[in-house]
Amino acid sequence: MIRHLTCALLRGGSTMAGACALSFASFASFASFASFASPAFAQAAPAASGTPDAGADTEIVVTAQKRTENVQQVPVSLTVIGADQLARRGVQDIQDLSQASASLEFTAPSAAPGGGGFVRGIGTNQLNGATVAPSVSIVLDGVVLGKANITDLFDISRVEVLKGPQGTLFGSSVSAGVINITTTAPKIGQTSGYLNGEITVSDFGSEYMRRVLRGAVNLPVSDDSALRIALQTYNNTGMTHDTFTGQDESLTSYALRLRYLAHFGSNVTFNLIGDYDRSTDDNISVLSYRAVTPGSPLAQALSACGVNVGPNNFDSCQSTPTFFNASVGGVSGQFDVALGGATLTSITSWRESYDTNANNIIGIDPATAGQYLTNCITSGAKYNCLPVRDLLTGSGNNPQIVRNNLVTQELRIASLANHHFEWVAGLYYQHTAYYANQPGELDIDLASVGGPSSLPLFNFASPAISSAHTTDIAGFANGTYYLGDATRLIAGLRYTHSRVSESEVNAPNDNSTAYFSNAATANAVTFRAGVQHDFTPATMVYATVSTGYKAPEINDGLTATNTAPATYSALNVLKPERPTNFEVGIKQSLLGNKLYVDADAFYTDVKNYQAQSTVPGPSGLINNNVSVPSVKTKGVEWEIFGHPIRGSTIDFSGIYNVAKYPAGFLGADGLDLGGHQLNYAPKFKMTISVEQEVPLSERYSLVLGGDATVRSSQSMYLSANPEFVVPGTTLINARASLKSSANWSVSVFGRNLGNKVYPTQLYPTTAFAAGGLWQVIDGNSHRTVGLQFEAKF
Repeated sequence: MIRHLTCALLRGGSTMAGACALSFASFASFASFASFASPAFAQAAPAASGTPDAGADTEIVVTAQKRTENVQQVPVSLTVIGADQLARRGVQDIQDLSQASASLEFTAPSAAPGGGGFVRGIGTNQLNGATVAPSVSIVLDGVVLGKANITDLFDISRVEVLKGPQGTLFGSSVSAGVINITTTAPKIGQTSGYLNGEITVSDFGSEYMRRVLRGAVNLPVSDDSALRIALQTYNNTGMTHDTFTGQDESLTSYALRLRYLAHFGSNVTFNLIGDYDRSTDDNISVLSYRAVTPGSPLAQALSACGVNVGPNNFDSCQSTPTFFNASVGGVSGQFDVALGGATLTSITSWRESYDTNANNIIGIDPATAGQYLTNCITSGAKYNCLPVRDLLTGSGNNPQIVRNNLVTQELRIASLANHHFEWVAGLYYQHTAYYANQPGELDIDLASVGGPSSLPLFNFASPAISSAHTTDIAGFANGTYYLGDATRLIAGLRYTHSRVSESEVNAPNDNSTAYFSNAATANAVTFRAGVQHDFTPATMVYATVSTGYKAPEINDGLTATNTAPATYSALNVLKPERPTNFEVGIKQSLLGNKLYVDADAFYTDVKNYQAQSTVPGPSGLINNNVSVPSVKTKGVEWEIFGHPIRGSTIDFSGIYNVAKYPAGFLGADGLDLGGHQLNYAPKFKMTISVEQEVPLSERYSLVLGGDATVRSSQSMYLSANPEFVVPGTTLINARASLKSSANWSVSVFGRNLGNKVYPTQLYPTTAFAAGGLWQVIDGNSHRTVGLQFEAKF
């Protein structure tokens, strides 16, 4: 988006002398919000074909430590979400996982790199930042995705949510946690597949039309190889509405994944995986107005447009054509070579994401705005209202372009399970290239907001072009030493060298081009140490201390002086983020491995937490990426899951988390946020899912299920003002299926049955008009009711 802007105060209605160098990602990146928030509307997966036999012992296998292990033997707090559970909860994209793990939250995906995940209240919410890395990393089939991450989840075997720093085995972008995704692998010697779909029905209460079709086929290629082809397509219509044109938003997506598996002799296995996802989102409403001052010019303009302002508002009134087109894909190759007592693994990957968009952030027709808002002049598609005159991210003929390229290489060797000394060691390389061409426009008259009248109109109509490169090189090792049959010592170490660089050409002052660049390097040693003990074969306890690391980042905001002619500081560097986590936990198996209970207590201290805020500066306010000196989170978590009786499934997770800003940290309005709960960190959250299969005959059974997500209130903007706190809410889903022994099922479902609106972002409108509040809303805030089907062969 347009990432640099000299502006008025962001909020409150007061004015301050001078300008504030506001990275315009905080406004223009709102177009990205709609684009990547919109795929969140693709929220439902069709019914799985059955519940595992609860009469048998159930073992859940994970790869959280880069080796295959029983989940109850892994000394890490994690949530495992299997394929059946993904279907039961209607999980379709990354953001929907927040309904399956109490410790996981998301901001609007394009408000942060890497999907916008938060674990235990720690995450990354930075709109600007070509070099910014996520605190919660997404890993797909062993590949760290960085900023070229997938959006949709389909044909997935399981998802593991690893909580806390994972800096030993996973690298520099995992200071808060990892979302480890495993897709369904080909099966050699088998021809099989499935087809499923979904359609919502507005007559039954759905608030938008949704049509989904997905399927997969497994094909044997030879006696030692197989190919799996998985596809998905969906269309969502009516998620938002433009009252000016009468058009509904329409999001269409197509996705394809190919997996090839081959065995070369008895010692070598090869996996080749390619994926591609293309989405087109037309007539999008970037933001909706959540609140305005009654009777204000802004309220009058919106009323004239037919927009009903409030928490349930999904409408906008914009005559400018809007769209967001996104594509992401990549290929990876993995060799596993058996070496007797160890396995050598090499994973090579390449990924790219490419986005184009054109949006008008304000969301009010210029002619209508000109009738009500102060100092407005209508000129074509321009708003020309003071202080802000235009907020455009691009046009149909000249869209904004953002591209990310990612190359990774991992080489590791791991011992086989031996119950004496089990270890893994390796080398890792990652390089990311970023490019953005931002032709959008923002005009602001500084004198109208108390700035120096000698400065000219600040204009960003000329393209801002940015490029950046980030590189990580690391070596790591992790081991478990058995002191006996019951007690094990844990130790791990990683050394990482990082380099980040960025160059930028933009038009900060009346179209006069300026060039800025900067670079930084950092070295980090992260470690993990602990002990675990089996009190009984069914009871394991552990205690660990672990550290993490997120590489330094370059702040894109340019600081303007308060004199004419304005001059700007160079890009500055933020220190690496360094968390330390202390954790004790217990993992208990019950009822002959039919039910699992996991619980833990944690305390995390994050030094130099990389955040984004507007803080006082020499020219007024500066919206920059900043380091919070120390952020602390502490709390307890629990997970209860399994099949306690025949035909039943239960998944229950919860967290109580105290996560505070330090004293003296100033928020976006200059108020002290010390002692306030972190953004995207509800103090209490609980998720529960239950399902019961009831036999009707030898051929048919009825499957009844429901789930709920309960959150306490949480803040969604860096301010101590309670208007940015979203009240607590409960989302309830339900489902009933008729399942046949002939491998087909039909279902009726309802999601968000209470029709609760829960935004993922809140922002003030002060730079455009005082007294307003914008919100970003994803698909989970819509009630959906419809039908599903699935057929297997």
